[in-house]
Amino acid sequence: MTFEQWLQFVFIPKMSLMIEQGMALPANMSIAPMAEMSFATHPQYSQILSLLTKLDESLQKN
Repeated sequence: MTFEQWLQFVFIPKMSLMIEQGMALPANMSIAPMAEMSFATHPQYSQILSLLTKLDESLQKN
C-alpha cells in the first residue's frame, strides 16, 4: 500500500471515526516527514506538505 493509499483508506477514515466518537486523538504524530519522501515529485507537493505539517503540529502535546 502506498503512503497516498494509506492516507486515503486508513488514516482519514480512522481519524474521522475518532473525531465522530469523541475519542482522544493521537499525540506527537509525524506524518509530514513521510509525505516529504512520498510526494516529492507531486505537482502540489508544497500544499500537501504544508497541510500535513499543520496537522502534525496541531496534535503535538506540549
